[in-house]
Amino acid sequence: MGAGRAPIIPGVGGDRIDEEARAEEANTAAQAAHERDPSDDTWGFEGYGDAPGGIGGGAGGFLWFSTRQEVVDFLRRHLVFLYRGPVSIERGPVLEQVQQTVDRYESGGLDALGTIDALNAALRHFSQLRWLGQLRDLLESDAEFPREVRSWWREGPSERASGTSGDPIQPGDVPDFVARLRDEWE
Repeated sequence: MGAGRAPIIPGVGGDRIDEEARAEEANTAAQAAHERDPSDDTWGFEGYGDAPGGIGGGAGGFLWFSTRQEVVDFLRRHLVFLYRGPVSIERGPVLEQVQQTVDRYESGGLDALGTIDALNAALRHFSQLRWLGQLRDLLESDAEFPREVRSWWREGPSERASGTSGDPIQPGDVPDFVARLRDEWE
C-alpha cells in the first residue's frame, strides 16, 4: 500500500471496501443519529466500542433513527466500521455475519434480543450493543436495560430507597431524560 492510501479490504461477495472512507461515513452517520432528538416512535440502539478503554473502547451512546428501516440500514452498513476493532481481524467475514444477522432481524426471524446476541458475537472486539428498540420501550419497558437506564437517570437516593428508580418515565420528564441520554450517557 502506498503512502497516504486507505487500506482496502475484501467485502461481501468479493467487493473491495475502502475502510477509511467507510469509517468516516459511519462516524458522520453516527454523529447525526446521536444528535437527533427522539420521539416515542423513534427507533434506536445503544452500543459501545469493544476495546480497552485506553484505546477508545467502552465509549458509546444512544443513536436514534426515524424508522425501524433506518436503524436496520445503519446496522447493516455502518456497524462494522463505527469502531475499528483489531487490525488482525479480517473485516469481510465480520461484515457478512453482521449483514446476515440484520437481514434476519429485518425479516422478523430474530427479535431485538436475539439480534443483539448475534451481533455481539459477530462484533467481538469491534462493538457491542446493549439495547435495540423504540424510545417508548426505553421509557416504559420492564426489561433489565431500560430499567437500568431509568435508574441511572434518576440517581437520587430517595428513588433507590423507595424502589421506584426504574419506574417508567412520566411524559413531562421525557425531554430531560432524552437530553441527559444524549449529553451524559457513556
